[in-house]
Amino acid sequence: MTSTKCSECGAAARTEEDRFCAYCGARFPEPAAPPVVSAADERQARLEVLLGRREVQAELGRQVSTAPLATRQGLGLIPIGFAVVVAGFIASTASGIGAPGLFSLVPAVMVIVLVVKALGRGAKTVELASSPSKAQVAEIRDVQTETTGHGEHLSSVRRVIIEHEGGSRTNLEVPDALARRLAPGDTGVAHHAGGHLLAFKRFEV
Repeated sequence: MTSTKCSECGAAARTEEDRFCAYCGARFPEPAAPPVVSAADERQARLEVLLGRREVQAELGRQVSTAPLATRQGLGLIPIGFAVVVAGFIASTASGIGAPGLFSLVPAVMVIVLVVKALGRGAKTVELASSPSKAQVAEIRDVQTETTGHGEHLSSVRRVIIEHEGGSRTNLEVPDALARRLAPGDTGVAHHAGGHLLAFKRFEV
């Protein structure tokens, strides 16, 4: 016996496959189609499930230091500083031997450009070291390698796109070692600051 009943005489259908009433011949109502759930809705449902778990709440409350990342960025100032010294030495030597003005001007311009670049990177490093990290429940949407420049000046940066509860997305720079441990579809808690992913704690749903 099924729960489907005839709208005319009230008799119950004998099987789920019956489309007509065996007593009065009236057509049974068509079964309701199951609701369509989009991938985005399923993703948000998973994140809501994570939010309700005690261990996830504990991870959200954990503070992740930005100092290691700031230190790595600060190390990038060393080659710039070395280049400033070399360019300054060339500029002073060229000026001392009475070299043509253009020849001595090029190293001087290089010094100025390198100093400005070093100041900009230094300011970003200080800002990152002093900024608090933010923790959010998120899903990894994509892991990318972004390349810039060309030839000898070609450089690459690993980036990750995470989607938070509510559907918003954030594009973050990520260390290569951490990027290799991430895959699209991973759900968990993302710790980030200053446009950088500091850590990602994976949780199974």
